[in-house]
Amino acid sequence: MVETDTIKTALLTDKADAEIGGDLSLGFQYRPLLTDNVIISVGFGALIPGQGFRDIYQTSTRPVPNFQRTDLRGQVDDFLYSALVAITLTY
Repeated sequence: MVETDTIKTALLTDKADAEIGGDLSLGFQYRPLLTDNVIISVGFGALIPGQGFRDIYQTSTRPVPNFQRTDLRGQVDDFLYSALVAITLTY
């Protein structure tokens, strides 16, 4: 991010690094009939979090006892991903 002032204001903190992380994405679209009647789309996206992402999503409040696992407070996963498969059929 170029400016982090709005993030700092919204989170009431002075700690928010400008580096969100690295984004890796790949998509593929297949049209078996060479028309728009059948379209198969496949996609995958991943984020390797940087320090700014960790600053934004770290937990600074005390967790509710016996509600969730409390040992993960303030930790962010090292690799976030999503995938999709979509089939579009048009008549």
